[in-house]
Amino acid sequence: MRRKYVIGALALTATLAALILQISSSPQPSFKGKGLSEWVRGYEGNARHADVDEAMRQMGTNSLPILLRMVGEAEWSVVAKRKVFNFGQKLHLVKSDQTPLRFSREAAGEAISALGPDAKDVVPVLVKMYERGHSDEQVIMRVLASIGPPASNALPIILRATTNKDSGTRANAIVALRNLKVQPAISVPVLIKALDDDYYLVVVDALWGLGEAGIEANVAIPAILPLLKSTNNVLPKAASDALNQIDPEAAKAAGVWAPWAANK
Repeated sequence: MRRKYVIGALALTATLAALILQISSSPQPSFKGKGLSEWVRGYEGNARHADVDEAMRQMGTNSLPILLRMVGEAEWSVVAKRKVFNFGQKLHLVKSDQTPLRFSREAAGEAISALGPDAKDVVPVLVKMYERGHSDEQVIMRVLASIGPPASNALPIILRATTNKDSGTRANAIVALRNLKVQPAISVPVLIKALDDDYYLVVVDALWGLGEAGIEANVAIPAILPLLKSTNNVLPKAASDALNQIDPEAAKAAGVWAPWAANK
């Protein structure tokens, strides 16, 4: 019986060692002597994000397969691989942290976002992730927002995400919708509906979107006016700005006209 335990332990150790070596030897782009994984973890720490963003741009789209794999990976798998890698470090099977599997999905999303429109090729994959019920829909929406108009094929899931049960996902979806620059006939009704959201950031993003639509969003004025008296510290200013961009005369009538509106 004891011999079976020993054999089992050896087999498990060998399996873990093989997995560790496979993870640690995964090829990845590098910049200034630092691998992709080390740069991406900068989004989780105190490093200047501008430096990390620049590193992402320098490594370019070669990093996308690894980053997409990370964004799409189940959380339990991420946790398991982190534990395996830490175990490998304790056994001195890994001398340095080269794995692209130890940073979070959020950090991977930030890394893709740094590429902006250049990351357009990930859109079909992100759409599939969302449609199959990916557990981190907020990250998907954030990446789509960063890509902008080249992510137009994702419009159906972005519209659905504006009513997602997760407030962060809804907020990112509104930003994504704004950044797509779709026709006001499509965006304005959605943005008006978002003004009733119970998460203030969704409302702020919707107000900004309506302001960007200008006179095309004049139908939103009745829904914007009550927000001028909101007790939230942010909403009255955002509502005032939107109203000035949409219709300076309506802003004057509401007593919130701003001089900068004359230059619009």
